[in-house]
Amino acid sequence: MDLEDRATSNNRVRVYFVDGVPAQSSARYRVFNALEQLRTAGAEGVLLPQDYDADRAFSGHRGGAGVLVIHRAPWDEKLAALIEAARAHGIRILYDIDDLVFEPIAIPWVRALSRMSESEIDLYEDGVRRYLRVLRSCDAVLTTTCALAKYAAAEGVPAFVHRNALDQRSLDTARAARQARQRRDETILYYGAGTATHGGSCISTPLCTWWRRGMCTWGTASMHLKPE
Repeated sequence: MDLEDRATSNNRVRVYFVDGVPAQSSARYRVFNALEQLRTAGAEGVLLPQDYDADRAFSGHRGGAGVLVIHRAPWDEKLAALIEAARAHGIRILYDIDDLVFEPIAIPWVRALSRMSESEIDLYEDGVRRYLRVLRSCDAVLTTTCALAKYAAAEGVPAFVHRNALDQRSLDTARAARQARQRRDETILYYGAGTATHGGSCISTPLCTWWRRGMCTWGTASMHLKPE
């Protein structure tokens, strides 16, 4: 029995996911961790393959509550066909977005653009417009912060905050490490930046504030390194 069959074997809510950025870290938090959360809550989660066939994606859906979550996928004909197929099956559609990449007015403030060529900037701006088109085509939006939710709601789409969380394995590992550690007087801070747009400038100000207030004795920061 495959995932699609399991998703239709009972009356539980079935949630289908489309991952628009399978090679990026956000897929872990917004897709795979969400699937784990759904299983814990007693719902069924189905991750559609990257080469999904829109005409067959919901062929096993036999009615009942269904939701399609589109994570950070830009508009194209294939996704448009999937959205149409979901609506034909009575499935509600949510757009999941974890960054302000759907708001054209914010483009001038994207620091990464300063390192891009004109063709790369054109490609980025086209992506923003395509993200926005998907957002406007959905029934509601899931975001990671209240600020993002406000921007999404300004487009006339209901927006809800579902924050990033750790998976159960990470939580178990952290608890075990915490129980085994020796008590120390210093507090260690770690900042991991997965992209070039989230470098040391994002953490330097709060880190200095914590130092001045005596909240930590030293800190460490991990920066994104771009291979040459």
